[in-house]
Amino acid sequence: MENSVLKNNSQAFQAYQTPPELFAELDAEFNFTLDAAASTDNALCAKFFTTAEDGLLQDWSGQTVFVNPPYARWQLFRWVEKAAASAGQNATVVMVVPASVETAWFHTHCWDRAKQKARDGVEVRFILGRPRFIDPRNKTKSPKGWRPLQAVMVLVFHNRTRNPEVDRVTCTHPKCPCGQIPCGQLELFEGETR
Repeated sequence: MENSVLKNNSQAFQAYQTPPELFAELDAEFNFTLDAAASTDNALCAKFFTTAEDGLLQDWSGQTVFVNPPYARWQLFRWVEKAAASAGQNATVVMVVPASVETAWFHTHCWDRAKQKARDGVEVRFILGRPRFIDPRNKTKSPKGWRPLQAVMVLVFHNRTRNPEVDRVTCTHPKCPCGQIPCGQLELFEGETR
């Protein structure tokens, strides 16, 4: 959300910037090419989409995408749905979202209730404590930032496509040495079946 249209604190809350140390840790692992939910004041990648460009309407395929979406519940479902769909289009999407494990979006796109584990191609990483987000309107007023009222988690939707020749899932995760799942090489894919 652009700063020029922030009219109150609830709107400002939707535009808070990801803590730099959290972004740096994730960027070192994933090497992001796109910030899909940003403003000119809080963008963390050279390529980014603003509210005016509406990242939900843009093509994320082939990108390694970072998303700290607006936290309003009615918006989160659409952002998580876009991330899940984009992972099937040759994108890796990493999201910083509220740990709202009771919500429809979490159970629809992230968690397999029958198997009691993350859905295939999705990682759920819980963050210890509550990180401090930065208000882009006034970084000097509160240099330590704002903490959300609930826990935050990182969702990773892996860039994976079907390989029809071998009828297995092909992994394009940068740490996977063999490119096939289940490969047994990475803990993050442990126990996964086709």
